[in-house]
Amino acid sequence: MIIVFLFYVALALGLSISCPRYFVVFYILATTKFLGFFDPEAAFVFQGLGLGMPSLNLIVFVVVLFRGRLRRVSKNYRIFAYGLIGLLVYGILRPMALGVETWQQAIIASKEFWTIGFFLYLVKFRRKIPIGYLLKIIVPIGLYLSTTYLMYQLIGLAPPVYISGDIFRAYYPTYISLAWFFTFYFFLIKNIRIVRFLIYTSIFSIGLILAGHSSITITSISLIGFSIFFLRGKVKYTLYRVLRLTIGILTLVLLTLFSETINNFVSDVLSRKDTAISSRENYNVFRWEAIRDKPYLGYGFIHKNAPINEKYIDLSTNRFTERFEVIDSGYVDVLIKYGIFGLLFVIFLWLFIIKKAFSNKTSSQLLARVCGLFILQYFLINYTWSVFTYSHGLIPGVIVAFVIVVIQKENGLRLKKNSYE
Repeated sequence: MIIVFLFYVALALGLSISCPRYFVVFYILATTKFLGFFDPEAAFVFQGLGLGMPSLNLIVFVVVLFRGRLRRVSKNYRIFAYGLIGLLVYGILRPMALGVETWQQAIIASKEFWTIGFFLYLVKFRRKIPIGYLLKIIVPIGLYLSTTYLMYQLIGLAPPVYISGDIFRAYYPTYISLAWFFTFYFFLIKNIRIVRFLIYTSIFSIGLILAGHSSITITSISLIGFSIFFLRGKVKYTLYRVLRLTIGILTLVLLTLFSETINNFVSDVLSRKDTAISSRENYNVFRWEAIRDKPYLGYGFIHKNAPINEKYIDLSTNRFTERFEVIDSGYVDVLIKYGIFGLLFVIFLWLFIIKKAFSNKTSSQLLARVCGLFILQYFLINYTWSVFTYSHGLIPGVIVAFVIVVIQKENGLRLKKNSYE
């Protein structure tokens, strides 16, 4: 297996230097566990540490470092890039300054956040990675992941790595949502006809529903549904547009009132009987206690074996309460890592990207705004699923951030109205 790992690293390094386009495909496929047929995290484990994705992220940082400084790129890149790097560095140094863990533990605990390096890589090779090329990668992946959920549900057939006992989980459902938003853009510019858009929409929505993440399903459906009425150029309050908007709102209201599933979900959330929410409240009791002790600056990246865990955590409970970090409560996770000031900084960084998206005045403003909507949903999703601190949210997020920043001046943008390229 060491030989396979060395080949994996050598291939990734070679592609990252000489073939950026292919490396982008390789990197994204690695995050999907190579479409469910090979899991580098499970295959390349040394001393209990999975090195599949960390090795790719390390390669990314090394290549970016030796290919020149970020000062050569525009201010828009640097604000977001240096902000993300600052969060990574702070998260590593903070627990060391507090004396609650070793530097080795801090670095290991930060490995999920290393994926921000992918943004730096995209920026460095932006002239070799057209926007249309990225869209061509993501849309088929989203369709594939949705289809795997559907096939497993119908006939029990699925890629082997995605099956664990009776549980099926494809990586990452956020790619499904991103692919749906990109497909929505193609529909807006009339790259695809309405029939194809509806077929893709059905596949994406079914995939998200079967993935079991209600937050991203609801936000994707809601934002894309309502945006159909607003993103086709400038909004003009003609009788036709008002009528179309009224019909859309009435349809949504009727679906909500007469759909037992949706109605039960909304009722459970409002009454706080929803199991996902109530379980989070129970599991996060010790985390809120820790947050109250360090409310403003947080603790940084805390390893599960760090001594500070003994002060707050009862390791005899369950897997949701064995470490500080938490994947199912995004804002709690950010507060643990960065405190209130850090949370405000995280919000500022992503709002900065959203502002760039909706202030875009180029001919690519539709693409920018669709990308802005994708990021906007993160603020809602993050309540029940950490998308600002974990790779399943960071990787699609930085891809979208890259698209938004690049098309501000349309440098390197090769996306014609009626084609993927």
